[in-house]
Amino acid sequence: MAPEIYLKLGYGMAADWWALGITVYIMLLYELPFNHKDPVEQMMSILYDDISLPEDLSEDASTLIKELLEKDPEFRLGSGDVGAEMVKEHPFFRDMDWDHLLQRRITAPYLLENEDHQESQENPGCQAPALPPSAARIPSELQEAFRGF
Repeated sequence: MAPEIYLKLGYGMAADWWALGITVYIMLLYELPFNHKDPVEQMMSILYDDISLPEDLSEDASTLIKELLEKDPEFRLGSGDVGAEMVKEHPFFRDMDWDHLLQRRITAPYLLENEDHQESQENPGCQAPALPPSAARIPSELQEAFRGF
């Protein structure tokens, strides 16, 4: 959870940008940025600890994560009136064609070979949770509710 949620300050889109920062961190480093078994320690870490990033992580990836995981929601990347446009303009996304993404004309650069996506169950050093098995296909009568989503 974003720091402002723990502090009961109310929250808005900035909490979603925090969640994106957590997601990017996990996707790139395959571990959790704040990882304590004790819930109080976890909360304190989110509120007060700086995240550590490996030196070999690209500068663009590092700045994206740091700016999305800014503790103060008013200064977090994506906050304010320009919101998503600010995130989309970050150098990390310089090669992203947002129109092609929206039109679903982009192919993933890497596809997992393990069709059940259970890498984390097979690797005891991995902190990331395993992805669930693929869900059953949604019946055609329910597909309409998701058109354009």
